Amino acid sequence: MTESGGNPLDDGHHQFDARRLAGRRTIAWSLIQQIGSQAVNYIVFLILAVVLPPSDFGVVAMASVWLAILGAFAESGFGAALVQRAELRPSHVSTTFVINLAAGVMLAALGAALAFPAAALYRMPAVAPVMTVLAAAFVIRSLSLTQAALAQRAVNFRALAMRDVGSNVAGGVVGVGMALAGYGVWSLVGMTLVGASVGTVLLWQVTSWRPRWHEVSRAAAAELWPYSSRVLGFNFFKAISQNTDRLVIGFTLGAHAVGLYAFASRLIILPVTVIVGAFGNYLFPEVARWQHDPRAVRALIRRTSRPMLAIVLPGLAGMVMMAPAVVTLFGTQWREAAVLVQVLSVAALMQVMYSPTGQLMKGLNRPGLLLAWAIGFTPVVAAALWVGSRWGVAGTAIAFSVIHVVCLPVILYIARRLADVRLADLVGVGWPAGLATLALVACLEVGVAQAPVYGRSSLVAAAFLGSALYCVVLARLSPSLTAAMNGWLRRRTGVRRA
Repeated sequence: MTESGGNPLDDGHHQFDARRLAGRRTIAWSLIQQIGSQAVNYIVFLILAVVLPPSDFGVVAMASVWLAILGAFAESGFGAALVQRAELRPSHVSTTFVINLAAGVMLAALGAALAFPAAALYRMPAVAPVMTVLAAAFVIRSLSLTQAALAQRAVNFRALAMRDVGSNVAGGVVGVGMALAGYGVWSLVGMTLVGASVGTVLLWQVTSWRPRWHEVSRAAAAELWPYSSRVLGFNFFKAISQNTDRLVIGFTLGAHAVGLYAFASRLIILPVTVIVGAFGNYLFPEVARWQHDPRAVRALIRRTSRPMLAIVLPGLAGMVMMAPAVVTLFGTQWREAAVLVQVLSVAALMQVMYSPTGQLMKGLNRPGLLLAWAIGFTPVVAAALWVGSRWGVAGTAIAFSVIHVVCLPVILYIARRLADVRLADLVGVGWPAGLATLALVACLEVGVAQAPVYGRSSLVAAAFLGSALYCVVLARLSPSLTAAMNGWLRRRTGVRRA
């Protein structure tokens, strides 16, 4: 039976073919937004890792923990309400802008006020001035949060990609320049503030909406509050759970340990976060659009999980196998981070399993469930990290990964109740990438075994051969996925079939 209106179940319908093509383009721009911008950020980070010591990264990470928790209130949940709401009036948008701006000003003041108490808690005076200056980013970013929400609602990820790539390039240039000039930890601060400023200016340039003060109304805020308040609560607890590791390590083990952990996390978790975030940015508005059709929502989850797993699985496997060689490229001061990279790969993989359920809870108008999950998950993570810290930074990393695995059944249960998405669905779309990844691992194992004889050249050769073998095996096991990816590449490059 053929559905109408471009339902995701209608694979044979011409309208859906057009919509599916548009969906792929949307995902492509979302990937450019996330991967393109973070690739720039990643390169800058790798350069700075050679120039700056772990303690500089640790000081910024210590300050960023508190600012990230405060940052949960920056967007205030009203932006998510704009994306999810079926009927949107101009008063909703202008009111959201004013609320976000007011929140940004208050959070900047609060962040500066908390800087010295935070430094005293860490027994690290250098944290205070860094945190005070970084708090100014709240005001800068608040000026573009509403435009970003409107762009996501319209699935205009092209505008978001331009903002993110441009801001990271500008911030990276400033950060590297300051580091080479000897500014140390302040190069990381300058990079953050310049990136935030350029990103705000670019988003205002590529979006047409402007706030109108006469449209601001208390009634509009009241209409958005029931949804936004729950998203706000979730964001708060999510920020705590995502930063408790750095908070615990900083308090118990000091700046050097935080720097090592932050370095490892950026190497292995950040790339997965970027990829998962790109697909999540696409999923949220699409799930909201099809929220009254559970079968369509389940089809969306399956359709997006397949390429996501095909990208993440080989990347994680490669990093785990080559972590000892990779971290020493940035100097012997990072050698201890190799085992952290390998352990945190488990937590990174769990993100792929967790993320779709989060988008389901938001898109299906279940913010209360989202908040309940965050309230329950956060103290469990905190307790596990505190216990793990007794065995040093490695123990904290192990605890962080283990607790994500332990809580996975709860996430899978929620996904099944909301949209009948089961573990079998994820296994069903992910097994080709899993088997192809085993072929990649076999090649890398040979390269690692030969490294004592042939040096890093054997690792490079194994990486290239393993990647090629992965692509060949995946093409054999999942021809539809590779055909879709080839089609997208042809459209991007202008290549046509003969």
